[in-house]
Amino acid sequence: MAFLFAYGTELDRAGLLARALTSGTTVQRMTEIVGGEAADAQAEQPGADTARQAYDEYATRQPIASGYVDGAIMVFRERSEGLGGPVPDLLEEASARTWGVLFEVSDNTVGALCQNFDIARSCIVRNVRIVKPLSGAENATFDVASCIDQTIQASCLVAKNVDMPLTSLDEPLLRKLLGYYLAYEAPAEVLLSLMPRRGASISDVERGKEDLSERVICEIYYKAPPRYAIYRSSERVVVQYADEGVADSSGTPLADQQRAKMACLNPLRSQITGLIDGWEKSRKPGLAERARRYNARVAAALNQCLEGDSTSPMLTLAEVRDEIAAERASWGRFLYLSSALAVAAAFCIAFWVIKAHVFGPSHPTAGLWLAARAGTIGAFFSIAMNIQQRKVLTDLLTRDNIADAALRITVGAIGAGALLCLLQSGITPLANFGNATLAGSAMSWQVILVIGFAAGFSERLVPTIVEKIAVQNGTLAGART
Repeated sequence: MAFLFAYGTELDRAGLLARALTSGTTVQRMTEIVGGEAADAQAEQPGADTARQAYDEYATRQPIASGYVDGAIMVFRERSEGLGGPVPDLLEEASARTWGVLFEVSDNTVGALCQNFDIARSCIVRNVRIVKPLSGAENATFDVASCIDQTIQASCLVAKNVDMPLTSLDEPLLRKLLGYYLAYEAPAEVLLSLMPRRGASISDVERGKEDLSERVICEIYYKAPPRYAIYRSSERVVVQYADEGVADSSGTPLADQQRAKMACLNPLRSQITGLIDGWEKSRKPGLAERARRYNARVAAALNQCLEGDSTSPMLTLAEVRDEIAAERASWGRFLYLSSALAVAAAFCIAFWVIKAHVFGPSHPTAGLWLAARAGTIGAFFSIAMNIQQRKVLTDLLTRDNIADAALRITVGAIGAGALLCLLQSGITPLANFGNATLAGSAMSWQVILVIGFAAGFSERLVPTIVEKIAVQNGTLAGART
């Protein structure tokens, strides 16, 4: 026999197991998400019946005892796959403990639950301290009453993706969990821990709970009751000031002094929060880790300020802001260059298709499409050469960067075609350069490539020529009149 420690939504055995899993509905939905197979194919697999038998055993068994897992608190994480409600998880906390109940089931059942109970969860083994026997203890294979205050190893379901942000319980799930906790004789303090608490005191700041702004507390950086607490919520780094009634030596409320000290740092904090916007809740672990790293430095600066340092916090926050801005600008340049390359490649392919399959290689416009391709390459070459000096927006303005890169490539292609037409028509006074003919229809393909590349590389080449032609035409028209 084996033991399973149930502490979260797995307490709702009737709803989550007997109805859903035995009917195959959840099996089908899990299979669609993981592999996209049909429910019938899943039902035909040899392991499906074994899994359902394991679920049925767990759904019909009674817990044998209640107990605690020491050094952990129960929290809830968002789901990455979008199936069902929040994911219960055990978060390490040295002075905390999580209450739950022990089930005694077969090894096969524990294995099935750990593998298939929830695609968002995996299984670990923890030491569970037994508190008291429950109504199912008489069916246990050992004397539960003699094991009170003893520890036993049991399997626990935890979140598979620990990078998913913490979230709070919605009201329907909260009511359901409270009902099951009451049915299993949970102590009053455990029931209170499930309830959303928005305490106004520093001691009430705990991970997994909601703060005064109804945001989940994800990480606590510094906590000095009753003076202050610095923590990270689901959106930003937050300071909770001194408890009401705490004053300094002169009798002034300490919270008012702390707010006055923080006032000069708020603009920098707002800039940093805006710059890392989106990283906190990103599905990419690298971005979320980057946000946590910067948030930790912000918290350290705020702690310095609250401890009386009036100069270092401003310098630290300014340094953090500049680093984030530089990183955002770097990603902006990369996005700009990638967008320009993608647009240039699309234009070159499109112009080749038009020349080869729409007009044909011997069509009079063949040189025009060759020049347009050369202008596209020239424009991209110009961007690559001057990307460090070019004014590029941060990756917060992705649409503007993509639009600017696409526009620059488009201008290069149009400019190359326009310059070729001006030269071949004889409108421009330029007729030759060295030994190469730069006018009329006698231009070689090499000359067309060079002309197109030059027009695409220089944004001002074609506009300058057109302006000169306009000035000359205006002068001639004025002389005639």
